[in-house]
Amino acid sequence: MKTPTLGESELAWAAGFIEADGHVGKVGTRKRIDGGRNYHLMIRVTQSYYPERLKRIQRAIGQGRVNGPHSRGEYSWSVTFKSAREALVMLWPYFGPTMRRRIVDLHRQGVRIQ
Repeated sequence: MKTPTLGESELAWAAGFIEADGHVGKVGTRKRIDGGRNYHLMIRVTQSYYPERLKRIQRAIGQGRVNGPHSRGEYSWSVTFKSAREALVMLWPYFGPTMRRRIVDLHRQGVRIQ
């Protein structure tokens, strides 16, 4: 059995944390001339009062921003567009079946994943 590297362990932790407490969804851009919208991938995690876990996600993935505190003491980490797609590539092996289905559903809805 292969022993996971520190980087793999951190990615697995980040994937589990995002799956449990985060959101993988879509964000719309401005309306197109034809009235439709383009949708892009977004990954976001929000925590109250303690940003350390979010900074750990940021270090594990190597991208995204930690923002806050917001009005109710919340902090958030998020990535969108190309950075979100790159994060998914890193996290995919560690996501469970429910999150994988969610990502496939987003792709079927026209969200640019690849």
